[in-house]
Amino acid sequence: MESKTGLDTEATVAELFGVTDRRIRQLAQKKIIPKAGKGLYDFKPTAQAYIRYLHGLANGAISADTDELHQHLLQAQTDERVAKARMAELELSVMQGRLHEADHVKKIMIDMIVACRSRLLAIPSKSATTIANMTDHVEIASHLRGLIYEALEALSEYDAEKFNELNEKYVPPYIDESSEKTDI
Repeated sequence: MESKTGLDTEATVAELFGVTDRRIRQLAQKKIIPKAGKGLYDFKPTAQAYIRYLHGLANGAISADTDELHQHLLQAQTDERVAKARMAELELSVMQGRLHEADHVKKIMIDMIVACRSRLLAIPSKSATTIANMTDHVEIASHLRGLIYEALEALSEYDAEKFNELNEKYVPPYIDESSEKTDI
């Protein structure tokens, strides 16, 4: 049964413990019993570790699946806490007006684009009489360019308050008016 090296194989240890080779590998993988090498076990420390393990099972101090269940539980709790923390960060960003709902962004962007489009489409009627009296093509181009830039200004007029008005969760920053200095 014992090898020439003083170490026993999985099969020998399994036979002595009354379990399968596979069970011995599982116990070693879970670090319940020590391995001396690949597929080899030093019988005395292995037997002592296995007896401690069986004693713990008998006394209810541990269960056969406690290690794995405990690890899964810890991982699940960690994942839940990370997710809750992330949700709290996102909620705070929404409340501070730093994160906006896609529907709000879409509405405001559509409003800005519609305003720009209206201004661009108004250029011909707005400039027809003025251009009719102009003869210099440079002057006409300059006039039209000015009207186009004016229309494009509608796209550059970002107003955070428009987003905050749509955001039901927005909380304006606290301003302590008593600490502001007033000129008398």
